[in-house]
Amino acid sequence: MSGPWGEAAHTDMVLAAVVALLLAANADALTLRRESLENSTKKSIQAPATFPGYYAQVSGGRGIWKWNNALDEYQRHFGDLAGRPLSIAEVGVQSGGSLLMWQAVLGKQIRLHGLDINPNCKKFAGDGVDITIGDQGSKAMWDAFYSKGIYLDILVDDGGHQPHQCLATLTAAFPNIHPGGYIAIEDIPASHLWGFFKPASLFLGSYAYSGELASVHLYPYLMVVHKGGFAPGSTQASQGVLSFNTPKTEVMTFPSMWTAINTVAAGSHIVLRNPQWGNLFHADSLMNFFTNFIGLHEGTFKDDPPGCSTTMAAVCTNACNPNSHLQNRVAGVHIYKEYAIIEMAAKPPWIAAVRKGSEWMKYGF
Repeated sequence: MSGPWGEAAHTDMVLAAVVALLLAANADALTLRRESLENSTKKSIQAPATFPGYYAQVSGGRGIWKWNNALDEYQRHFGDLAGRPLSIAEVGVQSGGSLLMWQAVLGKQIRLHGLDINPNCKKFAGDGVDITIGDQGSKAMWDAFYSKGIYLDILVDDGGHQPHQCLATLTAAFPNIHPGGYIAIEDIPASHLWGFFKPASLFLGSYAYSGELASVHLYPYLMVVHKGGFAPGSTQASQGVLSFNTPKTEVMTFPSMWTAINTVAAGSHIVLRNPQWGNLFHADSLMNFFTNFIGLHEGTFKDDPPGCSTTMAAVCTNACNPNSHLQNRVAGVHIYKEYAIIEMAAKPPWIAAVRKGSEWMKYGF
């Protein structure tokens, strides 16, 4: 195209092309910015870590070794406490990985107390974490610990696991737990029926008289105690009551309960309630439950690789093999003051502790 009009038209076409390119680039930038903001928002509102979820993603660093069913129950009882200014103690720090788990799931704002007999565990002290070295079976150690003015919201016992140690931890902790708080005792074998469960029933029954016991929960190798003493209708009162929306069978006696346990559908639940019994928190009543459900704590264990559980091997799985009949049928027993709920397993569970992490401290230091 020639002439002044032709040159002007050509210039207009070039300008139009430049403007089009600028608009396209700006649109691309706006799109990228919008996508960035959307991704940022998604990250900020993504679901918080859960105990099983955190455990599954651990690949290296401090070692942690927990039963998979215990992680599920910690999520059930403690999960909705995340973000609160909690005071938590764990007996049995070992290689330090569990301390990181409590902070990751419940939040960095918690005050964490680790207790272990191994003086090498002192190295895990840090921001928001203090470490006490001592024998959990020693009353003097517990007296010194609580004399600092420590009151707890959660105490988890994953320490020595001997009957006298579990009992010393329970009896020392209970008066120093806030109303609505929890005590969890891990790794309780069936052999502890008389050495731990019997005196524990007497101890818990004595506190029930003053309304300081809210519920007791039994799971394979685990007992969770929810402390009472909170106001009716309070946040603590609603937080600790489990609800079930599965098919229900109601019974009034232990024989009818056992008939139901052996016949009802997997994944359902049984409610044991008898108005004539009154308070199920009496020591004899609690011991009756502990005795009837001692099968939850039975089992033979198998290491993979063989013998790894007594070493510092980073790769090690210790599993219950085979499960007891009760473990295959009952997922949990939940004892409240006026009734009990027997939660039926949806399917026979795999009960196992899989080591996670790469840094392991020597046992028997």
